[in-house]
Amino acid sequence: MTGVIDLNTYLPPSERTLPSPDIVYPKMIEGFDTTVRNPLEYYLDNTSLYDVLNALDIPNKRDILLIGFVITLVFFSLYVLKFSWKNKNMAHLFLLGTLICLIGDFFIPVGRYSYYDIQMILPLLIIISQIDAKDLISNKIIILFLSGILLSIAGFIILPRALFFSVFLIMLYIIITSLIILKQRNKSENTSLRI
Repeated sequence: MTGVIDLNTYLPPSERTLPSPDIVYPKMIEGFDTTVRNPLEYYLDNTSLYDVLNALDIPNKRDILLIGFVITLVFFSLYVLKFSWKNKNMAHLFLLGTLICLIGDFFIPVGRYSYYDIQMILPLLIIISQIDAKDLISNKIIILFLSGILLSIAGFIILPRALFFSVFLIMLYIIITSLIILKQRNKSENTSLRI
């Protein structure tokens, strides 16, 4: 699996110290043949924002990611203070905590591949438990979620980087739905939720 992560795409020339050309790696490392490549690696996408900034060749990537994460964290904190100050629902607090952790994953300056997407199940389950199923299905925002699922299931055959787009569509659905839940639960704690 030595060919999965190419450090030259992630580091500027001044920071490229590994792997050194003086080091000769053996063909077999701890029983794994490093020359065998998985043909499915072609379909794996790096969904970190660092990869997007690399593709756009933007300087000071790490600083931009840090500033972006701080701005996002401040926005969510102010949103929670505005709409959930008196709300004592632990499910909402837990939903926001998992949401901040998920969003933070996109801002780290390392590869974020499709195996990270399993973490999206938890906020989706919390959303399902907090909203009536009829309201959830009749919601127009569900198009984002369904588009993301379709792209992740079969889109990689048709569209290049389909997994990249599917992750962002699903995450956008989770963020918007979570913010709507917080806002509407504050307005009417005991009535049914209408999105």
